[in-house]
Amino acid sequence: NYVIFGYNTSGIGSITQVLTTGVAYNITSDERVKNDLGVSTDTSVIDNLVIHDFEWKEDNRLDRGVFAQEAINVKPDAVTKGRTEDLGDDGLPENPWGVDYSKYVPDLIVYCQQLKKTIQELNATVTAQAAEIAALKAKVGA
Repeated sequence: NYVIFGYNTSGIGSITQVLTTGVAYNITSDERVKNDLGVSTDTSVIDNLVIHDFEWKEDNRLDRGVFAQEAINVKPDAVTKGRTEDLGDDGLPENPWGVDYSKYVPDLIVYCQQLKKTIQELNATVTAQAAEIAALKAKVGA
């Protein structure tokens, strides 16, 4: 372990070495510290998240992402509020709002799972309809 983050006497995360070439950034995910509320199928976080193309004011670099002030309405735990009253001499916030994009990963996984399920259902429907069409063509001699 390179770094272990703790709260009181519990570990809440760590930065660890992976073999000789990697680093893992770990957040506690042990089932023993969670109350299971069921398997998630809700895709509303991704459905409601607004992604913007934008330009950074500091260096005019083009980028893409969310605006924290909007994202807080969709996934509050992914947003850290800044302070709007703290502006520097350049007019930019000294304490800007932030977003932890890693908080969206579980929602992206659920979204992909639901897309896969929908695709499988549609494929089954298309296959069944193709068989029905073939049977009807054979019946009429086409």
